[in-house]
Amino acid sequence: MLFIVICVILSLIITAAIVFSAIYFSAKLDDDKIVAEKATLKILGSDGAEIDCEAFNRYVTYENINSNIINAFVSLEDKRFFTHNGVDYYRLAGATIKNVKYGYFKEGGSTITQQLAKNTQLNSEKTFTRKIKEMKLAHDIEKKYSKEEILEMYLNAIYYGNGIYGIDSACKNYFDKSPAEVSVAESAILAGIVKNPSKYSPINNKDKALERMKLVCGLMKTQNYINEEEYEEALRYEYVKPSDNGINPYINAALYEACEILGVNEKNLLKSKYVIECYYDEKIQNIVENLASSDDFSVNTYGGKAALSSVVLCDNASGGVIACYSSDGINPIAFRRSPGSCIKPVAVYAPALERKAITEATVFNDEKTVFDGYSPSNYKDIYYGKVDVETAVKKSINTVAVNIFRETGKEYCVNKAIEAGISVDKNDLNLSFALGGMTYGVTTKEMCQAYTCFANGGMKRKIGLIRTIKNVEGKIIYKNNEESEKAVFSKETSYIITDLLQKTAQNGTARKLSEVKSTEVAAKTGTVSGGVGNTDAWCMSYSPDYTLCVWYGGADNTDEENIAVTGGGIPALLSANVYKYLPIRNEKFDIPDSVAEVEIDLYARNETDKLYLANENTPYEYKKSYVFSENNVPKEVSPYFNNLSADFSAEKLPDGGVKLRFCVIYPNSYVITRTDLSDGSVVEIYRNENLPLENYYGFEEFTDEQAENGKIYLYNLEIIYASDISANQSVTVIT
Repeated sequence: MLFIVICVILSLIITAAIVFSAIYFSAKLDDDKIVAEKATLKILGSDGAEIDCEAFNRYVTYENINSNIINAFVSLEDKRFFTHNGVDYYRLAGATIKNVKYGYFKEGGSTITQQLAKNTQLNSEKTFTRKIKEMKLAHDIEKKYSKEEILEMYLNAIYYGNGIYGIDSACKNYFDKSPAEVSVAESAILAGIVKNPSKYSPINNKDKALERMKLVCGLMKTQNYINEEEYEEALRYEYVKPSDNGINPYINAALYEACEILGVNEKNLLKSKYVIECYYDEKIQNIVENLASSDDFSVNTYGGKAALSSVVLCDNASGGVIACYSSDGINPIAFRRSPGSCIKPVAVYAPALERKAITEATVFNDEKTVFDGYSPSNYKDIYYGKVDVETAVKKSINTVAVNIFRETGKEYCVNKAIEAGISVDKNDLNLSFALGGMTYGVTTKEMCQAYTCFANGGMKRKIGLIRTIKNVEGKIIYKNNEESEKAVFSKETSYIITDLLQKTAQNGTARKLSEVKSTEVAAKTGTVSGGVGNTDAWCMSYSPDYTLCVWYGGADNTDEENIAVTGGGIPALLSANVYKYLPIRNEKFDIPDSVAEVEIDLYARNETDKLYLANENTPYEYKKSYVFSENNVPKEVSPYFNNLSADFSAEKLPDGGVKLRFCVIYPNSYVITRTDLSDGSVVEIYRNENLPLENYYGFEEFTDEQAENGKIYLYNLEIIYASDISANQSVTVIT
């Protein structure tokens, strides 16, 4: 039995050795790939010209790389680099034990030479096969190249995040220095980035980058690359982003979108020979960047730092993102934040209009209310009492939005938001969703996707930066279908939302956009409050040609990172200035034939809670125009103010004087004058002003005791209903 066991074990060992040898010796070093002098990816704008991609990579030789960089990378990535032959077996054994313990590839144990092999010769899959090939290639590289050459090729081949490929570009974009000029602390930051570029980039997350820098500096001191004095000096380092770091935010966003489309990482995408055609408009991109980065539109956090910001501009006709901007290297289309009240048109008012649950003129009571255990608060805890939907949108009233969301059906409303392009977590089905309360928030791209539905008459058109992607043979492997549309909202609903948001842009929370005269603009602001100040400030807007998203906020939701501005402040002001410089094709929104603008009698609405059409006699201050879908417009004419006849009569009294009698119906005031027909003299004999309008109905009597016998008088009654509405009746009497 023991013999059989021994034979089985030997057989397994021999088989494993054969498999290992087959895989090991199958790996062949490709010298043409090991030196990557430049990224081969091309990104083109809408005019076919290549967008400047210098940030990708510029090759630099070992002699021009500061020893601080060499020491930092060796300390962190491969402390026995100068003594091993390509594979560090001590480190590999330790990594293997940990991987067995965790049951998956948690640690790779790769040396710098192995990483060079992986980055230039292999894919990034964590498999035993790739690991075996990596070891073989590392041995081959060590036989053929010196340690200095390996470090040179490695530092030029790795990815540093934010579309930055290679050590020269990393130093330029992160520090505005050459690789020969960077300090100990800056070298440690560069070494720290590589493990997770999106997490440890000083542009993406300065605090985490500096925390990791200190770890690397500690390793450098332990391994005697720096002394105590140099270590302490490095710990005092404070990162300041260069004013011009060369990172094109559009490129950053396009790379992210291409990776999503193709299912690859940025590093491999940059090394591909794909040609990506974007909707990028260089002239408009420059306008957006110059405005968004200017001091006129800068916002500071309560901690005194520059707030983060992002701008995304889409063309409504194609769905293409033609320009975008972001501060501090954040990806302008990828980060997620709470949308605040900007979600209301998408998730509250449009769904309610679709279900005919509301109209622009529908009235709600704005007061502090508890809805199923949830009690929303208005901005600054201001409540307005009875308000119509138009006012609720313009003032961004939270209680009304939650009420409508609840009454329309939160499941229906959330599903309509999903249809419009908003990503929703399963835990988001609650009343706070009406105000932007979401588990993960939204992206600027999703918000543009949703708002273009309104701009395009309810039709959803795919939003994106990329028009086509071609492979090395020139074959199109991806194409944005610009004609693909799906009806999310009716054209009537979309136009009513547009009408409401135009009014919001004229004299509501987004009124700074009223400065735009070249085109009609619809807009909605959103502000998310924090412990102190606000965490997020949005302005979503659209014209017949464009949809524009502007966002400001802090890096996290701490008081120090919060901002004082609201969506109606700098975000709306920046939006207005962007529109002023855009080329205009269409000045006005198309109005569907299936909507109608009619005047409603506000007095009748207040009295009956019902919508009536104003009649020809309705006073001016009790008329208000609203837009309705033709199948939801009120049909009945107001019964109020229909009969302005006062039934004016005069009677000579036996004992002298004249008795006047008349009917008054909801007037503001009335005046009686007496004309002596013998000489034409006119005297005002009675005036009653500022009457209580509510429920004021009935007959009035007045005796003119000054009337003389033997005269012919003409009495005139003028009833004033409003500044431009009055009724006159006259009666003649012989005394």
